[in-house]
Amino acid sequence: DIDAVYSAMKTQPGDATITTIRLNFATERRFQKVEDEIISKYKSRNSLTSHSNIIKLRVTAKLVYDAIEVMVDIIDKMQELYESVSLLTNPSFMSNCVTDKPFSHSELIKLIQRVKTRGLTGEIRFDSHKQRKGYRLEIINSTFKNILSTPDIIATNDGNSNSIQWVDNSNSRKLKIVTILAEPFVFKKDYHFITGKQTYRGFCIDLMNAISQIVGFEYEIYLSPDKQYGSQLSNGHWTGMVGQLKNNLADAAIGDFTISKQRQAVIEFTVPFFYSNTAILIRHPGQKQPGLFQFLYPFTLEVWMSVVIAAVIVSLLLSLYNSVSPYSWGNINDSARQAGIDQTIGNSAWFASAALLQQGCESTPRGLSSRILGLSWWFFALIIAQTYTAQLTAHLSVTQIKSTISSIGQLVKDQQYQVGVINGSQTADFLKHSSPSLMYHKLWQKIVENQNLYESAEAGIKRVHEGSFAFLLDQPKAEYSKARIPCDLMIIGKAFNHNSFGIGLPLNSVYTRNISLAISTLKDRGYIEYLKKKWWDDRGQCTSMVGKVESEANQMTLQYLCGIFITLFIGFCIGYIILFMEMTWFYFHRRQSVRIERNLLHVTPKNSFRLHSLRKNNSDSQSESRSSPKQDDDDDDDSSSNH
Repeated sequence: DIDAVYSAMKTQPGDATITTIRLNFATERRFQKVEDEIISKYKSRNSLTSHSNIIKLRVTAKLVYDAIEVMVDIIDKMQELYESVSLLTNPSFMSNCVTDKPFSHSELIKLIQRVKTRGLTGEIRFDSHKQRKGYRLEIINSTFKNILSTPDIIATNDGNSNSIQWVDNSNSRKLKIVTILAEPFVFKKDYHFITGKQTYRGFCIDLMNAISQIVGFEYEIYLSPDKQYGSQLSNGHWTGMVGQLKNNLADAAIGDFTISKQRQAVIEFTVPFFYSNTAILIRHPGQKQPGLFQFLYPFTLEVWMSVVIAAVIVSLLLSLYNSVSPYSWGNINDSARQAGIDQTIGNSAWFASAALLQQGCESTPRGLSSRILGLSWWFFALIIAQTYTAQLTAHLSVTQIKSTISSIGQLVKDQQYQVGVINGSQTADFLKHSSPSLMYHKLWQKIVENQNLYESAEAGIKRVHEGSFAFLLDQPKAEYSKARIPCDLMIIGKAFNHNSFGIGLPLNSVYTRNISLAISTLKDRGYIEYLKKKWWDDRGQCTSMVGKVESEANQMTLQYLCGIFITLFIGFCIGYIILFMEMTWFYFHRRQSVRIERNLLHVTPKNSFRLHSLRKNNSDSQSESRSSPKQDDDDDDDSSSNH
């Protein structure tokens, strides 16, 4: 167990050469997730500090996990055969593990021999002698520093025989790597000035150069003869890069090479170096011509109607409060009504309109109930005005495009748009083998009917530029094409068919583990992110990137503004309550005055002076409330002259 020995050693043994045997584990992403989940659960249940540095499972733990998975698979098959697992409790059914006697029942042996799966320790299958086959042992030579990264593999054993295969590690041997032209992953460069051979550049070329320096090998690249990634024909043969690897014509395959279950059955993949999905690429429909009433777009029709109705209701209520409230302008001062500053229907409508437009008004409410309602309307108008300004700014800053398709469902139903895909790609296999009830299979039928299977991505993208055509390809390729001149492409719909890219190798390749470790090392260093920026962001040719359909500014609906309408309604209610209190207080106070006056009608020497004072005060208060300040000054002058 190399990982266990490495973690247990406290001192490094220097540059001593270490020769040992290791088990080649599975490198698929799903098994890495299983291992990480087991380690996280183990750490959560064992909170000791000595367990905090565990990052990998030991070989024994992986073997136990695979053994349990095999037993679960056997029990499931037995339950399907016998509809019960009660036979497992019969002691006579189980074998004698001490002696080498045959089983008393052969059904369990047959089920074990039929097991063929993959686990944490690689392929799991058994021969007629109950011996496991398919695993891979490697004899490695390394130092302490590179024992976990890039050791030299000197011999291998695939578990199918007792013999070992010695590996030629001489530097004179070059790896033959097959690829496909797909910018920016791989595309042609100039011919070599000495050898005259075609050279290549791109994301994958830079990645392979870095991997070759870490692992220590040289390579040469050639293009796939049929220019396909690889798909299985009806006769069982594989085309494209998969066929080159399966027939041992190439040592590795690199490019935007998608990892799939069908391909993993015949070739191996390293850990993913790029995660992707399928995108829909179409030609940009062009900008929408601005309308005459473009300024009305920030709000929907229901919002505009709601604002107008609210303004009318506020105007009517202000007028009603003014006529009923005893403390309004018209009820305490006749000159205010004559001067036109009373809260009539017209003035109330003018007050509501001025508040919406953030302007002032000469006529304002006086009574407390009217002021509460006016304050609620001001707050309502403030939120509406600020929201409209923000929405209008966002609307004018986003380029509006003409209506076009925006989903797979519309693409299937639209007869004007044709759909294409790369022949032999993983996307084509995904659509082809999808369930007939799903929209993806209907999309595949449309592609086959119109015979839109293209041999390369460039041919499909060229067809997209002509218009009325949608091309399905990997998201990185679509993003790169969208950012290239003439900048007339766009991506629509949601991402689907999530996948990943990896380097393909033949089954039981001696380079799978070391190349996977090199990819992980480059990820940790941030080199792959640097390559993404180099070949996508820095090579963009469009100053104004065309966005997706979903990135347009949306109209503000009534759902987002319900709160402010509720606030205005609460202001209505509070205004009604204050109006009722004003009317109650006024009439109660007036009734008290009338009652006192009636009690004093019977004049006596004791109350004659009190009655005279009360009448004089009432007459003075009424004259002051019904006269202007100027009239009051004239009356004072007249009274002083009379005195």
